[in-house]
Amino acid sequence: MTTHKIRTGFIALFTGTLLQAGTASAAAGNLPRTMQDTIPVVELSNTDTSGEILPLPVLKFSPEKYITGAVAGVQGDEIVKTPAPGLASALAGRLPGVIVKQGTQQPYADGVSLYIRGRSTVNGSNPLIVLDGVPSPLLDISVINPQEIASVTVLKDAAETAIYGYQASNGVLLITTKKGRGLSDNLITASVNHGVQQAVSGPTILPSWEYATLRNQAYMNDGLFNALPFTKADIEKFKDPAANREVYPDNNWYGLFMKDQAVLDRYNVSVGSAGQRVNYFLNAGYLRQGSLLRTVKQERYNPEYALQRFTVRANVEMKILENLSAFLYQSVNIDRRNRPTTSMSSILQNILTMPPTENGPLAPEGDVIATLYNNNPPYGAINKSGYLREMITDYHGTLGVNLDLKFITQGLSASGYMAFETKYYGTRSGTKDYPRFIRDGVAQTADGRDSIIYKPYGENTETPLGMGRNSLFGYFLNFNGMLNYQRVFNTDHTVEGFVNYFAQNYVPVYTSGMSIQTVIPYDRLSLSGKVRYMYKARYIAQFVAGYTGSDQFAPGRRAGLFPAVSAAWIASEEHFMKPAAQWIGFLKLRGSFGLTGNDQLPNPRFSYMDNITATSGGPIAGLYIGSLIQENNIANPFATWEKQQQLNLGLDVELLKMFTLRLDAFRQAQKNISVQSNMVPSMQGVPPAAFPYINTGLIVNKGLEADVRFDKVLNKDWKLFLSGNILYNKSKVVDLGELDLSGSGYNYPYRSTGYPIGQPFGYRIDYSNGNGYFNSPQEITDRKPVYSGAQPRPGDFIYQDLNGDGTVDEKDMAPMGFTSIPELSYGVSAGFNYKKLDFYLLLQGAGRTSAYLQGIGVMDNNGRGTYFPIHRTAWTPERYANNEEIGYPALSTQSSSSTRVNDFFVNRLDYMRLKTVEIGYTFTHIFGKSSATNLRLFGSGQNLLTFHKSKFDGLDPEGNAFASYPVYRTYNLGLNIQF
Repeated sequence: MTTHKIRTGFIALFTGTLLQAGTASAAAGNLPRTMQDTIPVVELSNTDTSGEILPLPVLKFSPEKYITGAVAGVQGDEIVKTPAPGLASALAGRLPGVIVKQGTQQPYADGVSLYIRGRSTVNGSNPLIVLDGVPSPLLDISVINPQEIASVTVLKDAAETAIYGYQASNGVLLITTKKGRGLSDNLITASVNHGVQQAVSGPTILPSWEYATLRNQAYMNDGLFNALPFTKADIEKFKDPAANREVYPDNNWYGLFMKDQAVLDRYNVSVGSAGQRVNYFLNAGYLRQGSLLRTVKQERYNPEYALQRFTVRANVEMKILENLSAFLYQSVNIDRRNRPTTSMSSILQNILTMPPTENGPLAPEGDVIATLYNNNPPYGAINKSGYLREMITDYHGTLGVNLDLKFITQGLSASGYMAFETKYYGTRSGTKDYPRFIRDGVAQTADGRDSIIYKPYGENTETPLGMGRNSLFGYFLNFNGMLNYQRVFNTDHTVEGFVNYFAQNYVPVYTSGMSIQTVIPYDRLSLSGKVRYMYKARYIAQFVAGYTGSDQFAPGRRAGLFPAVSAAWIASEEHFMKPAAQWIGFLKLRGSFGLTGNDQLPNPRFSYMDNITATSGGPIAGLYIGSLIQENNIANPFATWEKQQQLNLGLDVELLKMFTLRLDAFRQAQKNISVQSNMVPSMQGVPPAAFPYINTGLIVNKGLEADVRFDKVLNKDWKLFLSGNILYNKSKVVDLGELDLSGSGYNYPYRSTGYPIGQPFGYRIDYSNGNGYFNSPQEITDRKPVYSGAQPRPGDFIYQDLNGDGTVDEKDMAPMGFTSIPELSYGVSAGFNYKKLDFYLLLQGAGRTSAYLQGIGVMDNNGRGTYFPIHRTAWTPERYANNEEIGYPALSTQSSSSTRVNDFFVNRLDYMRLKTVEIGYTFTHIFGKSSATNLRLFGSGQNLLTFHKSKFDGLDPEGNAFASYPVYRTYNLGLNIQF
């Protein structure tokens, strides 16, 4: 028997034994069921990254050495080092070319957005998710149990993605779950993790005396000197720590309703085995995650914001006959969610708009205190309004067979599977009302102390729970059949390929507001194929194509061909490279060019037909009502999918048997982008919302990728590794059917053409006077600004009149900052093993990104004023006269010229996080030398440190809003036992 090492991490995790020509054992889920003797099996060192086995489309696998496209992968053993509740956020920084944006970490609403090589379209940018070979449109990868994952592979160019036709221009994520292959008999693994989660950042709430001071300041800036809400005596009382807080409150509402920490507990057990006839992997997991929202259990319900998740997976593979095998992969994910009837975003806005000078949350008698401005205060909205319980059940099942047809000809085989995926969404709610009370003066108690008098407010009364139920359902059915061929001729010529057919039927989960067209089943058919030729394991050429059809488009225009060609040259196999083999162990040049597509379109379904409905109304509301025919959408019989031309050039090299480097340069040209026509004159009588969507757009996205790794085994005790990856990409809108406004006096006649996708525009502040503010009425008079809308006051921004027409209006708006999708993203990981001790860390970050901020925590005029540390340095005549720091325009009680979209409120979102740290120690043979039981204790953390450039204190660069649920910092202790 011959031994072969398979690299699945930075150290070979498994040493397999070649049982016979055509079969190889493997680490769980990482190798194909059969590897015919027509595919070279290469002896690999521990640091030979070219030999890693990577999953490819339609349940194919290949040594990375022979892959001609841009493909990268990460192993499940590395993913689980991040103590995250789901898979999505654990991918950040680990896959070159994949951008992960973590918007929030609210329980069961992970807020993760994934982009592969940025964006190339203004329409849907979600990558295609493929689970164990099956495209899964209903799958939310945030709910996948990381303990089930063998590997995640990203396909980034047309060399492999063209097979999926017009589902793949945004890239493909292949998720491969663990199988029984390569495991010892009945290997049982159990793990327990206890985590504490804290907010990475949060708003700093000003005390009531500062709020009162700033609120008065806003009134004075608006000329309301006789209507100041607080007297000097009030402010002194608010400032006095010995003051009666019932009469002069100092409420930190955010601190009252948000806790310092929440709990994340995870339990998992798995058993697997690799037998001669049957391989299986069984896994069960349980997760409980609390939230930072502080709630109070009521008599008949608990409004706690919490998640319980149950996951079960059973992967079974069976050899039925010598040439026939079958497999069944099944998983069930069940989320049980509990929360108040009010959404988290509404609760946070409610909390942050409550002034600290307001009484509450409860009167001494326990009654809920409302205000004239807030009839549903935070305490009542959270605790007294009822509850909502949700149960979401996801089922994924794949049943397939593999048939060896070598009795017809050597290397021929057939396979097929049927996959069924469902999502059930059920809710049970209880809603109720509650009485409110409001402040009604001050009275003295018997001991002479001032006390607030409260009276009932409004007609709200205590009501019983009103019960409700609802359920929704969606499904996805996929049939796949494939004929495979792979063979070696004369030891030098390797030919392999397949023809694949799939049919899909898909019904999305219905949600409120969806049209009937949306819930009619989606049908897709596809015929795809791949041919690869390899000469002497040195020269490789590949052709793939997908011919895909969809019922979304008009008959006769429903199918399209998506071809791609690629090639690679393994130069290190050339004889002239042998003298340099000790320095250059592996060198490969590769390139690909092809066509993919995108059918995530904004236009209504069946847009090739007019959408005409019967409705009622009249020319004058209330005077005449009758039946009307309404044209909702004008048809475009030529509507089609978006097409993307992809070019990729790459270099893979290994140096000194310890360094590996992968470089890629790419260009993506997204054509036929679906945009709504704005060329139809309004005099046609059709509203703009009904204008047809036409395929006229063009966007180009270009970039560079690098992935470098250092692996070194120093001796039998020490092993080290260091790796890093970086992506730079930038999109450019070439054409989106935008009108040229240069003849209308616009300084920048286009708002999208020539710029990256999502480029923000606004007014540029004129700093020519030294600080960018109008510092006196005289300066306003001298400059004679003419603004459209609100006119400037002292302390407002000075805007540049870019077109020089004497008026500051939308014609002077200019590009500001970067887009919210970073142009630069990177990850750096490092670690070591010393005997039984292991250490790992991951740094992850983004650059060249920004966003325009508004709303709570930024603008000062929300509700009755929301003031934060940045407002302390707002412009006042005194601050200017005393040459004090000015960091914000003059406060106001209403919208002013300073609250227009301008570059002051553009916030840089560049950051670097200490994303993951893990340290562990393994105790082997804990029940004696003859025992196979191993125990590992470890501690880990997520988002432990964050370095960023935000100008607003307490604002996380990824969350980017004070009124959104915070991103977590997690501390975790865990135990793994294996026997």
